[in-house]
Amino acid sequence: MASRSPAEPPPHSRVTPEGPAAWRSGWRWAVLGSFSYLSASNAFMCMDFSDDYGLNERLLRSGEADVALLYSLFLLSVVPVMPLAAWGVVRHHWSTVAFANALNVAGGWLRYLAVVRSSYALAVLSSLVCGGAAAVVVCSFTAVSERWFRPSHRGLATSIAVQSNYLGWALGSLIGAAEAGEAERARAVFGWQAVAISCCLPLCLFLYRDRHAADQQQPDTAGAAASNASSALRSLASNGPFWRRAVPYAAIGGVGFFVA
Repeated sequence: MASRSPAEPPPHSRVTPEGPAAWRSGWRWAVLGSFSYLSASNAFMCMDFSDDYGLNERLLRSGEADVALLYSLFLLSVVPVMPLAAWGVVRHHWSTVAFANALNVAGGWLRYLAVVRSSYALAVLSSLVCGGAAAVVVCSFTAVSERWFRPSHRGLATSIAVQSNYLGWALGSLIGAAEAGEAERARAVFGWQAVAISCCLPLCLFLYRDRHAADQQQPDTAGAAASNASSALRSLASNGPFWRRAVPYAAIGGVGFFVA
């Protein structure tokens, strides 16, 4: 996969000692918006079959346990894909994110076909495909802010990307209310969802960039950091304050996913 994106936007300013041109470019918000849409729409689909189990059992002609498994498969499929996604986000950033957008769109249409054809197999496949896209999303939260935002703004940019994911989950919890227990309405909801998810591709193609045009000749600090990953991991392993904060946070997040 090639890491170079399509035609880059014209640079808004030359690279100066103040930092990369991306830090001063208005295009950074378009990039963040495109990624946030991917993040939100992926999380939205995670909730597709997690509300009205009775209706979903009829739509997919399956049992309650089978329907409940679709949510778990979505999350579990992230784990094996994440190492490859983490490598791709650093080494072939634009191509990896574009592939995630394509997976997201494919997952949306597979979910629609699953409810139209009452195919549990297609629903399972859609969860696996969406999980693959989610792995890239999770690995890209900080990558986008690092490439496009100055250090003082990276916290805000990362928070917007992460909170868009939670926003998608929150809106996805309303799917059951929109379906109102009716199979035809549910199929219509899934159809409109597929159409909305399809916007991911044009948003990525026209708005998403891995780096600013004026910064193409600058050293890729993300790539340099990746090449020194082993030493970074050793340093992290001995960082006591990090683990004292990370472990409780991970535990709370794990409990939240389990309850959901």
